[in-house]
Amino acid sequence: MSPDQFRAWRIRLGLSLTGAAELLGVSRRAVAMYQAPATSSSRRDVPGTIARLCIATETLADLGVDIATLRQELDEIVALEAGAPVIH
Repeated sequence: MSPDQFRAWRIRLGLSLTGAAELLGVSRRAVAMYQAPATSSSRRDVPGTIARLCIATETLADLGVDIATLRQELDEIVALEAGAPVIH
């Protein structure tokens, strides 16, 4: 996934840098680096796992899944797997 494709994905889903970072489980800085132009010294390649997650979330959004709800449900699953209490 190129930086332009990553940026386009974020915009199509209506996500801010922070929103994309929270959904993907990465830092806001990582999101900014993934979509930085190729000429930028801070640019980083989008990892394959992140690219696949982008494709999956966009597919789910196309099917009518609310991305905010999806993020909350994913957070709950991660918390349960870690043995942490789930706070609603």
